[in-house]
Amino acid sequence: MAVDAKQVERTPEALGEEIAEDERHCTEPCDVLPLLRTLYLGMDGTGIPLRTEEPLGRTGKQPDGSAKTGDVKLCTIWSAESLDEEGTPIRDEGSVTYSAPMPAAILP
Repeated sequence: MAVDAKQVERTPEALGEEIAEDERHCTEPCDVLPLLRTLYLGMDGTGIPLRTEEPLGRTGKQPDGSAKTGDVKLCTIWSAESLDEEGTPIRDEGSVTYSAPMPAAILP
């Protein structure tokens, strides 16, 4: 499936606008939540299996060039206020937030 350069530009812009609008309506007052000194961000990607008809026309890693999976990104945000004896941050229990948006290209 060919993707127009303008589509690549417009999609993140539209998503950013949605997130900004949501943040204007769904926020906690700053004086209610304690401010943490350090937040960490983790990001990774993986392939998820798709139904046979979903990846049609996509280039993939199969010998015939077809695809069997779709790409999904996972973002995690967490706090870690203490360190272990080697200086590695220890994730604070219950502090992890996950986000794994499904690209429109693999949604039905």
